[in-house]
Amino acid sequence: MSGTSGTTRSEDQSAAPTKQFIQRHNTELEEAFQEAERTVESGKTRFANAEEMLNSLAI
Repeated sequence: MSGTSGTTRSEDQSAAPTKQFIQRHNTELEEAFQEAERTVESGKTRFANAEEMLNSLAI
């Protein structure tokens, strides 16, 4: 059973790059999602402004 602890350590070491890869991409995805949210909010604001302008012309 002494070999199992060595295997676990080896697995932990080989998993480290994968964990870093996942963490890096999670960060990138979070940043992209936040940018998408800002874009949507900007679009909503622009739409509301255009709607307000059209309503003022219709009166």
